[in-house]
Amino acid sequence: MPLQNPQDVAAHSALDTGVHGVGAGTVCSETEADVKIAAHVTTYHPPHATLLDFQANPATGTMISPENVNDTSTALGAQGDGIGEYAEVDFEKWVEINQWRLYGHVNNVEDGEWKIEYYGTDLAWHDWKTGIPTNKNVWTDMAAETGVVCEKVRLTVTAVDSSAQSKCGELEVYHN
Repeated sequence: MPLQNPQDVAAHSALDTGVHGVGAGTVCSETEADVKIAAHVTTYHPPHATLLDFQANPATGTMISPENVNDTSTALGAQGDGIGEYAEVDFEKWVEINQWRLYGHVNNVEDGEWKIEYYGTDLAWHDWKTGIPTNKNVWTDMAAETGVVCEKVRLTVTAVDSSAQSKCGELEVYHN
C-alpha cells in the first residue's frame, strides 16, 4: 500500500538504504517517482520552441540595444562593436530548437561573423552554429540544424564587420 502521509513518505525515503538495501537516490515512493519523472520529461523531452517563445522575452546582453534582436521588427538593430559581444534570449524554460535565420543591416560590409550558442541541459554554453557572415538588410535562408535542448540562446560576434560594427536587424530561432 502506498504511503499517504507526507511525513511517512519523507521518513521512508530517508531510510531507503537501510530498509530496502538500495542506494541513495533510488525512487522509493510514488511521490518521488512523480517528481523525478516530471524533471526528466521537462529536461529531456521539452516542447518544441515556437517563434512566439523566442520573441516572448526581450534579449539582453553586451551588444548595443540587444532587445532589437527579437523584437519582431527589422527596422532597428542590435550592434556589436567587439568580439565576444552578444545578445541573449532566455526562453525561461527548456525547449528544443532546430532552425534559425538572421536579418542583417544595410551598413554591414558583409565581412564580419556571428555564432549562435545555446545553454544546454549540462548548464554550459555550446556553439550551435559558427561562421555566420554579417549580411545586408535581407533575411538569410532558414537554416536547419541538429536539434538541441536549451534554455537560452546567444548571438555572439566572432569577427567584427569592417563597418566597425556588426549589426543584426532580427534573429529567429525555434523548432519547425
